[in-house]
Amino acid sequence: MKKLLSLAAVLLAALTINAQIAATCAEAAAAMPAEKNATTAETYIVTGYITETNGTISKEQQCFWMDDEKGSKKTIQGYWCNLPEGEKDKALKVGDKITVTGKIMNYNNTPEIKNGDVAIIERAEVLPVDTITVSQALQRIKDGKLQPCAVKGKVIEPFINTKVGNAVCYWMADVENPNDSIQAFKMNGADDQKYSSLSDLEFLAGDVILVYAKALANYHDNGKDVDIPEINGGYYIRTISSDKPSEKLDWTDGLAVFFEDHWQLEISKGDKNVLLLQFSSDKETTIGGHHDLAPGSTIKVNGSEVDITSGFVKLTFKELSTEGYNVYTTQVSAITDEKVYVIANDLEFMAVRDDYETEIDLVDDRPFVPTEGQTITCEQARSYALSLADNTEGEISFTVEGYVTDLFTNDTQFWMDDVEGNAKTLLVYKYKEVSPVGVALQNGAKVKVTGKAKRYGDKPELVNGKVEIISGGGTVEVVEVTVTEAVAACQALAQNATSTETYAITGYITEIAYPYSEQYGNISFWMSDNLNDNGQVFQAYRAKCDASIADKLVPGARVKVTDKIKHFHEDAKPAEGEQAAKPERTIFETLGGGTVELLAGAGVEDIMVDVKAAKFIYEGQLYIIRNNAIYNVQGQLVK
Repeated sequence: MKKLLSLAAVLLAALTINAQIAATCAEAAAAMPAEKNATTAETYIVTGYITETNGTISKEQQCFWMDDEKGSKKTIQGYWCNLPEGEKDKALKVGDKITVTGKIMNYNNTPEIKNGDVAIIERAEVLPVDTITVSQALQRIKDGKLQPCAVKGKVIEPFINTKVGNAVCYWMADVENPNDSIQAFKMNGADDQKYSSLSDLEFLAGDVILVYAKALANYHDNGKDVDIPEINGGYYIRTISSDKPSEKLDWTDGLAVFFEDHWQLEISKGDKNVLLLQFSSDKETTIGGHHDLAPGSTIKVNGSEVDITSGFVKLTFKELSTEGYNVYTTQVSAITDEKVYVIANDLEFMAVRDDYETEIDLVDDRPFVPTEGQTITCEQARSYALSLADNTEGEISFTVEGYVTDLFTNDTQFWMDDVEGNAKTLLVYKYKEVSPVGVALQNGAKVKVTGKAKRYGDKPELVNGKVEIISGGGTVEVVEVTVTEAVAACQALAQNATSTETYAITGYITEIAYPYSEQYGNISFWMSDNLNDNGQVFQAYRAKCDASIADKLVPGARVKVTDKIKHFHEDAKPAEGEQAAKPERTIFETLGGGTVELLAGAGVEDIMVDVKAAKFIYEGQLYIIRNNAIYNVQGQLVK
């Protein structure tokens, strides 16, 4: 009977652990664990409305925010959640009513359901918005009326914006007033599905289309000091009309020939189809960028040569081929009297002079590669990062100067650009420390970041960097504590967690852990609230200090260390080449990179002598401890 009861208890416990709890968004958010990165044991079935979408991670997963009511409130986040079978080609949209099944996680104090399973209860109806022209949209922006609407216009030029995660953008002109134009910024396709490339577009340059605008905006480009009217996010609805029939070509082989004053691109597939495009350029070292097609350019399809009336070619360097040729992402729109021909893919070709014998090395089009320790721009860092293989970190450490343009609320990453604004050129990911202590990162701050480049998909990253705020930072609230209070605050943290607060810790040096380093300008030492302690109570780890006070930072000196604190924990494990495990250890310490200030209140006369023989430096003078007495270098008894 006892065995049966025990088995029942185990089964009951298992059912409790694996319970699925139906909850509203508010109830699920309230169930978030208090400890960061912790996850509930229970699985929740959360019902609510999509209030914001963050784009698709893949065609099968999506990120979004939910709330119990329709609107813009963000109560709980769905992160990398799985779309249901039969709906994986249709992204979630604002207003959709869904359930998400998964566990609740505390992600930097944000309630989150990671990798949850989505079930769609009800798709949102098309939002009741009015349809306006491009000219009317421009007038609304002037009047400050930026609410959602549907905009009709003629597509001028689609392009990939590499500075904002390779987002698809395009310019639209008013059908009746072609001089009026607006930029459709970070747009998605039908059903709000994210485009993977320009080849996914449902329309071509010259088509009149209708798009949903999530908002209108007036963006000020600080670098060019111009205002840009925008459709700030939205998606394609339908094509109203096309000027001409179109044909997409998948030609992928090419040759770039430089004449005295222009380039000619010969793009082909096999030996049957040849596209001859000419554009003016006096530079034989680069063909990247946007170029209008010159009169006289021709296209040859199935043996018939046709004149091109207008069009453009846009080439963006992608990588080097194994043979050393340049590979470009290619966007071509060649308009003839009868048809529009489009190429939107990768194109690999050599560049030669018009004698076809001498190859041209297109150095200016190739990615920038920094030298070790070099200070470079955000754009150069971006170029280098994207030249790396996917999910690969470079070996070169370098420094980037620029401005914070988008600071994440979780204090682990931010976007940078070479000028103030909101452009996203380089992502600083999981930076280690921020200096000077007492200054906070904020949007618009000018910074210097030292780290290594990494390519993560289409994102150029600077990883594990050290951040120095040059100007424009905010003020950090500093908590004044004793060493005992700092230890207590560390004990309250999870293992290997770091405090969000910055502390100013006052105490006495009891032992030097690592001597002052002239190369790095820092020192590590142990601290206590008691002058006469010699134990390892709390460690000031790699505290920065000036060389002028380094020789005064000795046992017995009274100091103030300002930094964040960390609960460091290391499990027992064998040392390299050894069988026996090192003991498990826990250290309460500062994060590293903080500052140390020498305070008054301790000197030679305050030091209790309890050792047989030792030497130490105080205020630049050498002292000797011998047989429980302190002598100066002249041999005179001090204490």
